[in-house]
Amino acid sequence: MRLLKILRLLIHLFLGVFLTLLLAGVLRQSSRDAYFSKIKRWWLQRVSHLLAIEFTVFGKPADTTVLYAANHISWIDIPLLAGQVNPIFLSKAEIRAWPVIGWMAHKAGTLFIHRGNHSSAKSITQAMTQTLVMGKQNEEAGSRYSILFFPEGTTSDGTDLLRLRPRLFVAAINAQVAIQPILIHYPDPHQFTNPVVPFTGQQTLLKNLWQILGQRRIKAEVHFLDTLSSQGKSSKKLAQTCETLLRQKLEQLPGNNKRLGSALRQ
Repeated sequence: MRLLKILRLLIHLFLGVFLTLLLAGVLRQSSRDAYFSKIKRWWLQRVSHLLAIEFTVFGKPADTTVLYAANHISWIDIPLLAGQVNPIFLSKAEIRAWPVIGWMAHKAGTLFIHRGNHSSAKSITQAMTQTLVMGKQNEEAGSRYSILFFPEGTTSDGTDLLRLRPRLFVAAINAQVAIQPILIHYPDPHQFTNPVVPFTGQQTLLKNLWQILGQRRIKAEVHFLDTLSSQGKSSKKLAQTCETLLRQKLEQLPGNNKRLGSALRQ
């Protein structure tokens, strides 16, 4: 089963390289052009299918330009969410150095940030603000001008939330756009969360991929919460409110054993 999935993923990866070369190289299209955006979304949706992810969506994504703030569990969060809202992603700079995938992400319009680097955060905030303002001015372009980021700054095991970092919420304030929190959950029939999915600690991408490919199917839930106005609020307050809402939703999910998971990690 794993070998067949690997073969299909490799074929799909080569197709993605070809399409990126064609659209970004030969045809000189921007990642925000309608056709490029449509192809990118289709390609990422297909990744979810090849990984046997079965997802359920609760709530609705905003129909205007927003800053999406999601919890982060695994690299598969990206194709999962891209199939729903087709945003511009904000990612850690390390991914830019990944062979092939990093190059494709760059050409697809991903914004990269160096964690812990103040100047990088400042420049990224400016880029995010400009993109969100552009989205407001071109609402007919839809969600591909919205930005999605993971304010925890790293991945968790899915049983709890890490503290949300407030710095990048400034972009929503500057651009005067709303924030929509998104909760991702990978349920398991025997545990609160699927222990195979989280990409945490010192685990390598290949090891995590190997584990995921061994699953017959992976269930996922995407919860779109109500949007938060950024007007008149500080970035710290927005991060705290967003964290509270995401935590409340997580605690409301059936079979929540968050406290047990936290105890086991200690």
